[in-house]
Amino acid sequence: MAVSSRIAGLHVGVNQIDRLRVEDDVHLPRESSAARTIFLPQVQALDAILARHTLDERLALDVVPDRISAELMTPVGLSTTREDLAARFEAATHPKVRAAGALLRQEAGLDEEVRMALAELMQG
Repeated sequence: MAVSSRIAGLHVGVNQIDRLRVEDDVHLPRESSAARTIFLPQVQALDAILARHTLDERLALDVVPDRISAELMTPVGLSTTREDLAARFEAATHPKVRAAGALLRQEAGLDEEVRMALAELMQG
């Protein structure tokens, strides 16, 4: 199969170096601070780029605080926190904040009902 001269011009690349000039081989001075520094790749930065979080993971990282009190995660602690927030919200002047306080108070009451129902189930 014959290659036309129009296509033959596309096969261009560096196969070898015919002439090497001294000026082409330029190095940093040995006494400079740049010559003394050693380049080491930063693994953490590369991992952060390559292992990107999904949208769900990013949302969870933004919403969930870094430190959570273990007492807050117990049912009694969560209910107590809801009651305290409800009292603060109900004392507010804005009607929407007071409505949020009433909703929290209602949820705290539901927590109590759930605890009583569970206690009855455990007794048999």
